[in-house]
Amino acid sequence: MPSPSFSFAVLRNGLLLLAAWTSAAVAIAAGILAAALPGLDVLNHAAPYAFLGAVGVLSAALVMWRGQGARRAGGLAAAGLAVALLGMTVIPEAVAGLFSPRTPPGDTGATITVVTLNLWQGGAAEAQAVDFLVETNPDFIVLQETGFLYRPGLQRLREAFPFAVESVASPYAQVAILSRHPPETVNALAGEAWSLRAEGGPPRHLRWTEARFIVDGAAVHLVGLHAHRDRGVAATAAEIDAIAQTLSDIEDRTALIVAGDFNMTPWTHTLRRFAATAGLDRATHQLATYPTPARGNPDWPPFALFPIDHQFHGAAWRPVAVRRGPDVGSDHYPILVTYQAVATP
Repeated sequence: MPSPSFSFAVLRNGLLLLAAWTSAAVAIAAGILAAALPGLDVLNHAAPYAFLGAVGVLSAALVMWRGQGARRAGGLAAAGLAVALLGMTVIPEAVAGLFSPRTPPGDTGATITVVTLNLWQGGAAEAQAVDFLVETNPDFIVLQETGFLYRPGLQRLREAFPFAVESVASPYAQVAILSRHPPETVNALAGEAWSLRAEGGPPRHLRWTEARFIVDGAAVHLVGLHAHRDRGVAATAAEIDAIAQTLSDIEDRTALIVAGDFNMTPWTHTLRRFAATAGLDRATHQLATYPTPARGNPDWPPFALFPIDHQFHGAAWRPVAVRRGPDVGSDHYPILVTYQAVATP
């Protein structure tokens, strides 16, 4: 009869092998297969946590399997592959976050601040969000899940930002741009230009609004969006791909600033493909925005886990300050980015 210590060693090694091969399978699905199968991109939402898990498995394997020869070579190789593949996704984003712009703007070129916030219509602390936005006083606000802007709860916001453009699909789908500057052109029905039909269901209009402004002589082509997530990651990816293709056809693409709730983390192939197709750079890195601390909901974590709210910009603007705002009563944190116009040679 085997001794208890022998049985424990066998169990430990078996579990470690299982963890190593599982990590490798997740890394292959997320890092390689998800590029062609968008539904697998859901795995990339947890890429940093999977990466840390893979590092833990590899470290444990190196310690526990020391001196056991080639019998565990497959497990070590699997754990190493998981660390390498997941690291290729996670590490560049972490490095970009470390070097997020924090320098003050220079003396030349127009400077603007853009705030994006999913207002979480129906949230009990909506007045707290309005207070924050009015006190922050940015040039532009991109809101999602606003309900209609003319309701009483947002009256003070409308008074502080007299120029507004909003989509009209439904109260929940509302995407609004509020501004201290008058728009030059407006496309409030931009989201009606393309519909998403998934699994034989009804068409889903894109939830986005756009307007063009001139600020101190510099053009700002601002787009606000809110990607659907209720039909799964593959449908969200198709929607974001369609938006990217539309944006790539805009003539003054260098003046673009795109902000909103993408319902996609930066580790996904979808968000990286969006930037490449639209020809834009992402200003936001390593800023987890969802969810905010639980308000009586025991299922919510006490800190934000996922960076799904983003801002992208064209070559005519450069970010000079990027930060996450405080908890303002929504289930998302606001994102504030200050841009400076890039001088043309």
